[in-house]
Amino acid sequence: MQEYLQTVEHVVVDIGASNVEDLLSLMHKYKYRGSHEDFDYFVIPTVPALKQQQDTVATLAELARLGIPGSKLKLVFDQVEDGTDVSQTFDTLLAFIEQQQIMTTNARCRIGANEIYQRIKGTGQNLVDLARDETDYKALIVKSRDTAEKLVWAQKLAARRLALGVVPELDACYAALELA
Repeated sequence: MQEYLQTVEHVVVDIGASNVEDLLSLMHKYKYRGSHEDFDYFVIPTVPALKQQQDTVATLAELARLGIPGSKLKLVFDQVEDGTDVSQTFDTLLAFIEQQQIMTTNARCRIGANEIYQRIKGTGQNLVDLARDETDYKALIVKSRDTAEKLVWAQKLAARRLALGVVPELDACYAALELA
């Protein structure tokens, strides 16, 4: 990966939560020293569960220990329930950040919980394409005589509606990240 990053102009590297410790450990080793400089930003998603907030605290502390400036650290508050306040939901994490002063956060970098993610997981479907789908599923439901087929059309209609709701939210979160 280190060599590949030198050959491309723009790339997003998604390090799963289960692999982040290994990556950070390699960044500390002599042969990967300075590798953090290859990244413009570190976007760290976090969820409300206390264990995951504690894991995020550990990740942020390690990134700071590597010498990564707070301006390169971007936090995304994920699975935030509608009507909840980020400062209350993520109080443990935000208290650490305030105490250590390692970065600033933006409460608008938030993504709500939505079943669309589970629905499309592993299907290769694109949320923007789903939202733009102009198929008249209601007409297809009315035309169909088969209940199973009606259910397929109804599921596609539901997926489009969910995508229509989540795409603007994702766009707002991306804008709030203020990536150069």
